[in-house]
Amino acid sequence: MADGSIIARRRRISIDSFIFPSVSFLYVCIESNSISGNVDEIAPLLSMFFLMCYGFVNLACALQTLLKTPNWRPRFKYYHW
Repeated sequence: MADGSIIARRRRISIDSFIFPSVSFLYVCIESNSISGNVDEIAPLLSMFFLMCYGFVNLACALQTLLKTPNWRPRFKYYHW
């Protein structure tokens, strides 16, 4: 450290360290809503989640096509971009 530079130490984060907390959080969210007995409250949230997933897949396909990425080779039967 004589030259005044700061060297950041990298911490290794494995995928396994995120699995248990995320599954636990999801379990608590699902159980708390199912225990309350009102499934209609999560229907709009769930439908928006799937619509966003569909939209981001379409956005990714459109960007890959418009940018003319060389490794983009769609094999969809009805690909229209």
